[in-house]
Amino acid sequence: MSQTSVLSSCLFPPVPWMAALVQSEHCVVDIHETFPKQTFRNRYSIFAANGILDLNVPVHKPGGNHTKTSEVLISSHAEVFSQHITALESAYRSSPYFEFFFDDVLQFFKGQYNTLVELNTASLQCIGTILRHNFHVECTRQFISPSANTEEIMDFRTLISPKTKHFYEFPASPYYQVFAQKHGFRGNLSILDLIFHIGPESFVYLQSYPLKQFVAFLKK
Repeated sequence: MSQTSVLSSCLFPPVPWMAALVQSEHCVVDIHETFPKQTFRNRYSIFAANGILDLNVPVHKPGGNHTKTSEVLISSHAEVFSQHITALESAYRSSPYFEFFFDDVLQFFKGQYNTLVELNTASLQCIGTILRHNFHVECTRQFISPSANTEEIMDFRTLISPKTKHFYEFPASPYYQVFAQKHGFRGNLSILDLIFHIGPESFVYLQSYPLKQFVAFLKK
């Protein structure tokens, strides 16, 4: 019996999200959940000179607190994207693969997006272009009720979240990071951190990422 991994829609998803996508036999993204605040749905974490830095995209919820993720709109974002570009350049210009892949990220920021789902889908397509892999993600047609781990469903929606205790502390296999000597290794950041530091090896890293240990660690 195949297992379905349920993910939330994410902007430049964190490494464990991407690992779940790569390793799962079947994967769906729930876009009919009620949109929660302060999650990776409209933000991503990078490793900057002063440590972990969260980059956010302002959103508008037409239905207030009852707005579904599929209905969330992006607020005026031209200036915000410019800030993201500056932050990424500052954080990763000294990384080994910055010059190879930053142009692809710039192309993403030049796009026109109305909804958050469009933005997040485009960010995944950008990652696919860089890693030369077609990441196919099926979006749900209705809300999937929260569930514990079963033989049929592995629900990552609340686990892969900056709100999850010890999320950044999971001892994933370290890789070279520009600011690790100053702050120590920081895992579970945006896939962009992985790509700018280890480039083509990113896909192999995702394939070998210890998802079961990650889940067990966060559920302690």
